[in-house]
Amino acid sequence: MREGVGADPAQGLLEAAYRELGYAEGALLNATDSPEGVAPDDWINKGEWLSLAKRVGAEKVFFVDDNPVIVFADSAPDQQRIRFQEIWNMARPPLLFLASPGDLAVYDLTRGPAQTADQWNETELLSNVVDEILGGRILLFGWVS
Repeated sequence: MREGVGADPAQGLLEAAYRELGYAEGALLNATDSPEGVAPDDWINKGEWLSLAKRVGAEKVFFVDDNPVIVFADSAPDQQRIRFQEIWNMARPPLLFLASPGDLAVYDLTRGPAQTADQWNETELLSNVVDEILGGRILLFGWVS
């Protein structure tokens, strides 16, 4: 078994992204609806975002100056479009790292969600973010209207 990839390959890819891309050293916080385990200042400044992230099924949120910048979540391959739409409703974070078994995609949340399955399937690749993290592909996607 490769380092960082356990029984849940999607979780392994998220963990690798946190570590390999340096997010674990910054303001990367668990999505939660409770202040337990969160520093008081972080809960005061970021608690509403963390609660909202928990409600939409996100795992973690990366902040810059108390602003949510990246949302991290996982999804079954056939549920990615739905998860994107749920997290897009957060309205402020510009990026979504969405993991599924064997794949880690980065989506542009500043673009509206695809309205149909056909539009989702035609999501345009903008650029590669990282060639590989532990054998999983990381791609940057944005839906083009």
